[in-house]
Amino acid sequence: MFFEILDHFIMEFTLHFSENEGLISSIQAFDDNSPMFMDASTIAEFANLYESHIDTTLLQAQCHSVKAFLTMEKEDEQDNDDDGNGILASLLKLNTLPVAFSEVLKLFRIVATLPVSTASNERFFSVLKRVKTYLRTTMGDVRLTHLMLMAVEQKLVKSLNMDDLVDDFAKMKPCHYPLMD
Repeated sequence: MFFEILDHFIMEFTLHFSENEGLISSIQAFDDNSPMFMDASTIAEFANLYESHIDTTLLQAQCHSVKAFLTMEKEDEQDNDDDGNGILASLLKLNTLPVAFSEVLKLFRIVATLPVSTASNERFFSVLKRVKTYLRTTMGDVRLTHLMLMAVEQKLVKSLNMDDLVDDFAKMKPCHYPLMD
């Protein structure tokens, strides 16, 4: 029985983590410290995942130029003792020449945003769980949805003018206590 449970866990881990293995390994081609840096075949494999947004013939032509450009920039930074290595540093350097490196720049932007997209979803559902746990029994779905949005978009809510909100609320329907003069 114990080994059946272990086999089931191993199968589930393999199923969940192997489906993105190609994607994760192809991201190495965008790291200037990797031996696969700007490898044309690896980048083509990654670009095939986003083929509707990428011109592959133009991408192949840009790969060699980008590798030479970023290698030269990295050598200049080493002379200046600047530690600007990594995918984001490369993205910033490529942003200086967006027309010359348009297709590679698209891929760098995709690579830079991949880790963020899953973290924001997890944070969103974490906030949803907190709000629903606290308020589940006391209100309807519409109010719960509005409170959840306020919890997720805290920066935006803090930037609102409370006096204007109270004025808008007071104009919505008459009440027993005057909110406005």
